[in-house]
Order: sequence, then C-alpha cells, then structure tokens
Amino acid sequence: MNLRLSQDRADAVLRGLRERRVPVSSFSAVGYGEADPIADNETEEGREANRRIEFRLVGNEVTDAFADTGGEAAAVGEDGTDEQN
Repeated sequence: MNLRLSQDRADAVLRGLRERRVPVSSFSAVGYGEADPIADNETEEGREANRRIEFRLVGNEVTDAFADTGGEAAAVGEDGTDEQN
C-alpha cells in the first residue's frame, strides 16, 4: 500500500510539472514506499519527514541552478515549500 501511495505522489509531481509546462520528457517518477526512510517512522515527525519528494539531476552536465544549491538536491515538503537536502 505504501509503495503504491509513494508512486502516486511521484506521478502527481510529474503531472504538476507538466501542467506548468516544464519539459519532463527526460524525467522519471519513482516511488520508494518504505524502502528509503530518512527519519524514524515511529514518530509523527519522522513519518512526516519521510513523506517527501526529492529531485536529483543525473548526467554529465551540471546546470547553473543545480550548482547554485551547492550541489545538493532540492526537495519539496508535503506543504509545497522548498527544502534543501
């Protein structure tokens, strides 16, 4: 169930980007379910932290936007605000 929910969230982000006319043909949406937690799932705060979206740039070229983050992936919290990971 958590894997399906995770994949649905990832797909929703991709749809949202597409609706905002972001070119997403080279993007992939992957939900990991319970496989890759960053916090303890035994607490509400941990479960909230684990409900996250991560963007990773892969490939040989680093864009200026990525370089501006210090080489860290930008994540968007459940409330839609930007977070740094």
